[in-house]
Amino acid sequence: MRETPHIPTVTLTAGEFREGISYRNWRPRGTPDWLLILTVAGAGQVECGSGTILTGRGTVTLYQPGAAQRYFTDPQTKRWHLLWSHFHPRTHWGVWLNWPEVSHGLRSMTLSDPVIFSEVRKALLDTIRFGRQAPQSQASDLAANALERALLWIHATNKSRAPDERVQKAVDVLAAHLHEPFSLARLARTCGLSVSRLAHLFSDQIGMPPQQYLEELRLQRAAQLLRSTGLRIGEIATESGYAGAFYFSARFRRKFGLSPSQYRRQT
Repeated sequence: MRETPHIPTVTLTAGEFREGISYRNWRPRGTPDWLLILTVAGAGQVECGSGTILTGRGTVTLYQPGAAQRYFTDPQTKRWHLLWSHFHPRTHWGVWLNWPEVSHGLRSMTLSDPVIFSEVRKALLDTIRFGRQAPQSQASDLAANALERALLWIHATNKSRAPDERVQKAVDVLAAHLHEPFSLARLARTCGLSVSRLAHLFSDQIGMPPQQYLEELRLQRAAQLLRSTGLRIGEIATESGYAGAFYFSARFRRKFGLSPSQYRRQT
């Protein structure tokens, strides 16, 4: 099967597909962003480990960065209406992405409440609508706010996955100390956990290790500064917790697929 191409996502992209039996998507290395899919009608099949799951109306699936993606229209149903968004999370979204995991890097939930399904659908349609507008109209922030609304509605159905208070404290500490060198041992002591226990709980509930999450925070802070200020690249690197502009630029390009200067021009 030919690998499905993927255009790097700057902040987020979103769309609506109505597909037939021939629709297939295969990315064995995944994408550098997160991918959310809501099934509106019909059905799809999503590979997970050694099998597949059927995604009917109200099913939401979520791929973490780097997770293999293979999904297609259900051969029995022969049609699939879906809303989707590739996105880089804002710094405070981590807990909201802590859905039940069905295989490595793949999470899924079913929105059985029709009111919540309707609200999530409306929020994703707003994400699509704002995402298609010109950047100068502040549409990218409006699109991100609409996606945040969708994630909050989904999170409301996910009561069994409330974060451990100590993990939430770790999240808050990392957000408050972006500029400081990372120390897992110091973070664990602050949260009253052993290093191994914090690493396990954090990865399980947030979806990535603490150091990776800190870099996500730093890069999202940098992206915000690039969009909203005239600071030079070196100044943004310092403000975001990076020791040098060269290393910061390399990490930024790896995350967003663009250099900081290119990102600033496109947003």
